[in-house]
Amino acid sequence: MSISKNPSISFFLFITLFHTTTNAATFEIRNQCPFTVWAAAVPAYGAPPNTLAEYALNQFNGLDFFDISLVEGFNVPMDFSPTSYGCT
Repeated sequence: MSISKNPSISFFLFITLFHTTTNAATFEIRNQCPFTVWAAAVPAYGAPPNTLAEYALNQFNGLDFFDISLVEGFNVPMDFSPTSYGCT
């Protein structure tokens, strides 16, 4: 029996090919300094330094990770703080 002659198998294959799962996250960045923070730096060897905010969602055992990386240099002060302490 071919797949084209069995509509239930064809329908199942069609659904599995077009089924997608999505996740979403919201990040809020807020300047709590009493002045405007302008990102500026003196580049070394032509490569400007970068302070990086790194997010890894749904990683090992379903955990989320975030960190501030200064590996590529420092150009702006940065801090992480939660807006709520609960999980949803």
